[in-house]
Amino acid sequence: MAAANTRHVADRQVALSAEVRSGASSASPRLMLARTWVPK
Repeated sequence: MAAANTRHVADRQVALSAEVRSGASSASPRLMLARTWVPK
Protein backbone atom coordinates (compact mmCIF):
# COMPACT_ATOMS: atom_id res chain seq x y z
CA MET A 1 0.00 0.00 0.00
CA ALA A 2 2.87 2.34 0.81
CA ALA A 3 4.37 1.77 -2.64
CA ALA A 4 1.03 2.53 -4.30
CA ASN A 5 0.69 5.73 -2.28
CA THR A 6 4.22 6.82 -3.23
CA ARG A 7 3.43 6.19 -6.88
CA HIS A 8 0.21 8.18 -6.57
CA VAL A 9 2.05 11.13 -5.04
CA ALA A 10 4.71 10.95 -7.76
CA ASP A 11 2.01 10.98 -10.46
CA ARG A 12 0.42 14.03 -8.86
CA GLN A 13 3.77 15.83 -8.76
CA VAL A 14 4.34 15.07 -12.45
CA ALA A 15 0.90 16.43 -13.31
CA LEU A 16 1.50 19.50 -11.15
CA SER A 17 4.85 20.18 -12.83
CA ALA A 18 3.20 19.83 -16.25
CA GLU A 19 0.58 22.42 -15.33
CA VAL A 20 3.20 24.84 -14.07
CA ARG A 21 5.18 24.49 -17.31
CA SER A 22 2.03 24.97 -19.39
CA GLY A 23 1.70 28.46 -17.92
CA ALA A 24 -0.98 27.96 -15.29
CA SER A 25 -1.62 30.89 -12.95
CA SER A 26 0.47 31.00 -9.76
CA ALA A 27 -2.63 30.41 -7.63
CA SER A 28 -3.76 27.20 -9.32
CA PRO A 29 -0.57 25.16 -8.72
CA ARG A 30 -0.52 26.26 -5.07
CA LEU A 31 -4.10 25.11 -4.54
CA MET A 32 -3.40 21.78 -6.24
CA LEU A 33 -0.23 21.31 -4.19
CA ALA A 34 -2.16 21.96 -0.97
CA ARG A 35 -4.83 19.45 -1.99
CA THR A 36 -2.17 16.90 -2.95
CA TRP A 37 -0.51 16.99 0.47
CA VAL A 38 -3.67 17.02 2.61
CA PRO A 39 -3.33 14.19 5.17
CA LYS A 40 -5.82 11.38 4.71
